[in-house]
Amino acid sequence: RNVRNVGSLDDLAVCLGAPSNWKQQYNDLVDTERSVRFHFDCLRALSDGQTEATVELTFGLMVTTIATSLGVFVGARDQTKVIVGGLLAREEYDLRSQTDVCFLNTNDQPIIATEAKTNPAFPERQLWYHKSRGAQVFSALYSRECPTFLYTPKHWKLFLENSSRNSVLTFPYGVDATASAFVNSSLMKPVGTTLLKAICICLLSAKSTPAIESSPTKMFTTPDAKPIHKRLEDSGERLPKKPKLGENSKSGPSSSLEGVGCEKRCPTFVSGYCNGVPVRTQVRVLPDEAVRAIEEEILEKEKSTKLAQSATASG
Repeated sequence: RNVRNVGSLDDLAVCLGAPSNWKQQYNDLVDTERSVRFHFDCLRALSDGQTEATVELTFGLMVTTIATSLGVFVGARDQTKVIVGGLLAREEYDLRSQTDVCFLNTNDQPIIATEAKTNPAFPERQLWYHKSRGAQVFSALYSRECPTFLYTPKHWKLFLENSSRNSVLTFPYGVDATASAFVNSSLMKPVGTTLLKAICICLLSAKSTPAIESSPTKMFTTPDAKPIHKRLEDSGERLPKKPKLGENSKSGPSSSLEGVGCEKRCPTFVSGYCNGVPVRTQVRVLPDEAVRAIEEEILEKEKSTKLAQSATASG
């Protein structure tokens, strides 16, 4: 809902703070590089029988080769457990997910997140958010806070947040004026050189957070305790602090705006409308340390359960 158009590749470059000569750098350093073409052709040639791990590896080799051609140093982080709340219909529940490979800059900040699928798992002409794909994409996008590629060897789509973290932008986006925004935002792009250009822009970006600005926002609570999005055209106030784990994100701050002014903007999205006014839900992202602690606790409980079952069976 409300996934918006990032525009052209030039608009994407502006959003991400990439240099204005990104296209020249692509033409001179990437398009002519044989090793990039080799890995690109390998990705497109992957058969339907290949595993997701093979798709990830092939894509990762292509990204690192592009980075080398551009003279950009990147690292890679393997699949990572994340916990994100506020995305489900029952927004008090947290989503336990696992992101695919993420690429980092020299400051160890994510600049590209990925969600890989095989051709059979995500065939062409299927909607990108069906099955678990939507939940996985948004878990990666919000937890890694950087442009996120959903891709197969045949087609792809890019997602990113705006700088206020209150809207998600996408590329490609349909241009059919007779179609709804929902239909236009569902467009996928065949794997071609546009994918290489989009990766090039992300690698050249000075910052993973887009430069698009929208009006500052604040939250106030209606009588039924649903937070409503309100524009403050000339205010520097920011969104309230994130709720703690287990708190209902719709319980929100009061109309007195206590807690407004946190250092880091919390992501929100439009989850509905009340009397024509957008209702916004906050996204909760657990810190990596908290996720690790929870995963260790779950692992210990699973071990205890297996031991108990084994003892019962042997007895």
